[in-house]
Amino acid sequence: MKLFQKIIFIGGLIVASIYFIYTLSFSSGWALGEPLGEFYTEAQVVNKLIFKWALWTLILAGLNIIFHTHKNRNFYFMNYILILLFSASLIGSGIVTMDKVPPLESSYLATNQAFLTLITAINYSKISTRIFDYGTYVSILMFVQAGVIIIFTIFKTILQIKRAKIKKLRRMGNAHGNI
Repeated sequence: MKLFQKIIFIGGLIVASIYFIYTLSFSSGWALGEPLGEFYTEAQVVNKLIFKWALWTLILAGLNIIFHTHKNRNFYFMNYILILLFSASLIGSGIVTMDKVPPLESSYLATNQAFLTLITAINYSKISTRIFDYGTYVSILMFVQAGVIIIFTIFKTILQIKRAKIKKLRRMGNAHGNI
C-alpha cells in the first residue's frame, strides 16, 4: 500500500513537471514569431494562461510531497486539502489546455506560409503541428493522474476509517474487560 502511495504521488509530481515543461516548449517554437501576426498574439495569451496553471499544478504537487502525502500512514486535514487542490488543478489544467490549444492549430496553419517557413527555419525545425497534439496527450495524462489520486484517496480514507473503528472497539473491549 505504501509503495503504491509513493508511486501515485511522486507520479503526480512527474506529471505536473511534464505539463510545466510542455508549457515552456509550447511558447519556444514561435518566440521569434511576431511576424506571424494574429496567431502569435493568440499563442502568447494561451501560453501565459497554461503556464500559470502549470506553475500552480507543480507547486501543489510539491506541497503534497513536502507534507508527506506520499508516505503518511494516515491522511490529515492538510493532506486532504492539498490532494483536493492538486486533483482540481490537474483537471483544470487539462480542461484549459484541451479548450485553448487545439483551436490554435487551425490559426497556426492559416498563417502566412512564407513567415511560417521562415520562423520554423530559424528554429531549426519543420512546419509541424505536433506541439498541439502533445497538449492533448498531456491533458489526458493529467485527467488519468487526477482520477488515480482521487480513487486512491477514497480507498485510503475507507481503510483509515476501518482502522480507527477497530482501534476504538479494541479500546472499548479492553475497558470492559478491566471492570
